[in-house]
Amino acid sequence: MDKFLQKQQPVNDPLQTPNILQSKNKMIQKLRFFVRLIPLFIPILLIGMYLLFYNFIFRYVKELFSMSFVIFIFIWSHYKLYCLLYHWYKSYTTKPFIIPMNYYHSLVNNSNEIEFCDICKQQKYPRTHHCSVCNQCVVRYDHHCAWLSCIGLHNIRHFYLFLYHGTTTTLLGLYMLVIILYNKKGNQEFYFKCVLLITLVLANLFITCLLQFIVQTVMISVNETMVDMISTINSLIKNKTLVLPYYISLIQNWRDAFLVRKDLSLLWYFLPYTPSIKYNMTIDDLDSIEIDA
Repeated sequence: MDKFLQKQQPVNDPLQTPNILQSKNKMIQKLRFFVRLIPLFIPILLIGMYLLFYNFIFRYVKELFSMSFVIFIFIWSHYKLYCLLYHWYKSYTTKPFIIPMNYYHSLVNNSNEIEFCDICKQQKYPRTHHCSVCNQCVVRYDHHCAWLSCIGLHNIRHFYLFLYHGTTTTLLGLYMLVIILYNKKGNQEFYFKCVLLITLVLANLFITCLLQFIVQTVMISVNETMVDMISTINSLIKNKTLVLPYYISLIQNWRDAFLVRKDLSLLWYFLPYTPSIKYNMTIDDLDSIEIDA
């Protein structure tokens, strides 16, 4: 009996706990690795939908719509594909961990209230939160989008414009598909059945993009993130008072979210390109300078 107990004892040995934790950490790292690969399927999906459009839908567009509309759709579809791919690329590749100079000054000016992240033990800048997927603190953390990347201060603009172009693209696509389905009802061709399936998929994509687009529009307008909005709603429920601590003005909220240079108009930042940073800056332009976290 004693020999049996001695054999069973190592199973409950607390010294094995580090090994168990190490195996769990490896599993978490593998899961994070695969989650980060998900955004790479987006360009494949976009190009695939582009090919489906010209193989199955465009033949009906040429038949049912005027030549001027066909030319417009041809130019518009290529422009939208470029915009979607551009903003996907910028959202995916932009590092959300870089600290703007104004955040650095805020930490220095409030040096008596320096906070540290409980997880990564780094200095916690204002409106910075730890992303469990990226395993790093993100400035102005909004959320981690599985289809793009970790959304924060430096790529919220590209995420928002990706939603905008996704919403407008699927909306016009649905318009054309509804016209085709109405005029070709009863058609038993293989291509027409594919059009019906594409319509169902596109309708789901439109609803998804539209809802997220509306939510992001509201949050940027009041200068809040998803994390801020949750705190605001909880405060509203408890105190029956709506408090927006980061609200400045409607235009300035958008300029802050899009990191607009002071010498440029906000409208420039709705275009599919990224303005360069000026190097001959004055003291007032320091907010555009970034330092590594």
